[in-house]
Amino acid sequence: MKKVFENWKNFITEDSRDQVQYISMFNLRRAKETAPNLTEILRWIRAVPNVTQVDHVSTITESDVMEIGEYRLKFVLKEADDPRTYIDRVLRPGINKIEGLSIIRLQGYEEEVI
Repeated sequence: MKKVFENWKNFITEDSRDQVQYISMFNLRRAKETAPNLTEILRWIRAVPNVTQVDHVSTITESDVMEIGEYRLKFVLKEADDPRTYIDRVLRPGINKIEGLSIIRLQGYEEEVI
């Protein structure tokens, strides 16, 4: 029992210094006929591995058929992982899989100081 308790204690107090959080800003186009509503879009983006938070910052333009909005995404990577590689291999493909949603532009990313 003592070993189980020690393992649990180590898990709870696990050092998170080996992880780095990043913030990225995207301009995304949502086709109103085929894309899910905004709440569902945020849920689908959060389902992409390592994404921790998604916010719809603003609507840039809107018409009857589409909306272009600015989105802030936060993601966490291990310290040794390259954020650019993650964005190109995981984040962009994950967003592009969402029906009716497409990436117009990645405005950039930066390491978030916690």
